[in-house]
Amino acid sequence: MKLKNIEKYKNSFFGNIKNKLSDWLELDAGQAIPAQEIFRFLHSVKGTAGTLQLCGLMAITEQLLDGLDEDSVRVWNRAELRNFLFELIEHAYEYEHFDEVEIKAKPVRDSQAPLIQIIDDDISMLILLKDLLEDKGWMVITNADPVKATNQYFEMQPDCLILDSGR
Repeated sequence: MKLKNIEKYKNSFFGNIKNKLSDWLELDAGQAIPAQEIFRFLHSVKGTAGTLQLCGLMAITEQLLDGLDEDSVRVWNRAELRNFLFELIEHAYEYEHFDEVEIKAKPVRDSQAPLIQIIDDDISMLILLKDLLEDKGWMVITNADPVKATNQYFEMQPDCLILDSGR
């Protein structure tokens, strides 16, 4: 019974993370988020991730917190925030399919690199395309489930969409 409650709480926790990220990424061009708000959010996520033993998420938030100053007066626009929080965004969506993600060194992403979404029912094709594009420094999100992919599209608003058209 306790295990079910923990899983339900983890799912709710990731849902809350995704909701906050969606709110930020839907900002109008003139709107910005203060660095202090981002710091507080990441600090809260890190603490809860530690409590729930979500080591991958905790490692991601620790890395992100290292790049922020709690007392900074900087404000972030949508594009800067999306690039900065990319690993967290990706992890939140991958959680629906995996308990943890492997933390590995990835190429430095160009802050101007567009976000690409790939939708395909062939998992091996998703993996191949994602790896190839990320090796080039592109930001890539993938999904094999059409319903989840549609939600992901509207929440993430990718710059480019690649669809499986082999049917």
